Amino acid sequence: MPLPRSQGWSYVLRYGGREIPVSDGDVVLGRSHSAGIRVDEESVSRSHALLTLREGRAVIRDLGSSNGLFVAGRRVAGQAAVSDGDTIGLGSATLTFSVIPPPDLETRTAMIATVPGGSRPTETATQFIPLEAAAPAPALSGGRPRRARSLEDFVIGGEAEEAPAMEARIETFDPAPIGARIASAVVDLFLSAAIAFVCFVPALIAILTHGSLRERSGSGLAFWALVGFCGAVALGAVIVYYLSGWCGRGATMGQRSAGVRLVSENGGLVGGGRAFLRFAVVLLYFGTAGLLALTVMFDPEQRGLADRVSRSRVVAA
Repeated sequence: MPLPRSQGWSYVLRYGGREIPVSDGDVVLGRSHSAGIRVDEESVSRSHALLTLREGRAVIRDLGSSNGLFVAGRRVAGQAAVSDGDTIGLGSATLTFSVIPPPDLETRTAMIATVPGGSRPTETATQFIPLEAAAPAPALSGGRPRRARSLEDFVIGGEAEEAPAMEARIETFDPAPIGARIASAVVDLFLSAAIAFVCFVPALIAILTHGSLRERSGSGLAFWALVGFCGAVALGAVIVYYLSGWCGRGATMGQRSAGVRLVSENGGLVGGGRAFLRFAVVLLYFGTAGLLALTVMFDPEQRGLADRVSRSRVVAA
């Protein structure tokens, strides 16, 4: 008689004294309010990692986090499998992962052949034994016994066929058209210039009244201090404009208007450090009158210098 089918696996993530139940599927871990499981710590990126759960197996993938992803104390480069009892580190935050098998899996029975006295060698008896008791010693994984994944892990009188490894989904992206990238850059340049102009207005007023400032102070120190302060504020405001767009929403206002967005190499949001590197290259674009930006036209993957340095790509939204 065939065994009843499983009613489904479930999982628990423990963090900060709380137990968060999770079921099969994909869930985003991060600091954003839109994340499936929100971890409100500064070291955690808005979309830090993607946890994929399928029939008792788990794979976690880094979504371009700033402070890294760790499984069982080891840093993850790209993606890694997560076993029952493993810790998941998101920056300085630590979560504990547990696997809960289907309810009927624990109560399934095993058929064990017995020879009571040798008089009837073909005689068999059915013993109702919990599955864990009938199982051989579990294989160690990372220093911990691994919980049973399915009934096929326990075979009496035969060889078990190894379960195929779960394949993690890998997203593919279409590169943004060159025209859309140019349009987004023009809009962003206009908006950042407007932001810098507003921040520099006090310095412009000081330039017009430079003569009166010198008469009052006896030197140009106050004038140059004001100009330097306004310049620093203008530069800071432009940096905030670009980094808040790339890291927070995945696109600046110019990119959103042109129908493109910025993603990391593994499909997530770009972290703060890589976004700052990208902005530094954008400043080089301005310094070379846009000549360095033309490298994107000759790249087979349509990735420019800023994309390569920041390990990101501009794709169609």
